[in-house]
Amino acid sequence: MEGGKFELVSVEAYNKFRKAFSRLKQFQDTVHIEAWIYIKK
Repeated sequence: MEGGKFELVSVEAYNKFRKAFSRLKQFQDTVHIEAWIYIKK
């Protein structure tokens, strides 16, 4: 689509914050520097 904007959303779930944070850092280093974690309370 010409002139369109697209965003990729990848969903992974972890029971431990440490594992999620580790995976986030890996994703930022290899895929997209602006990746982030959504924390559901």
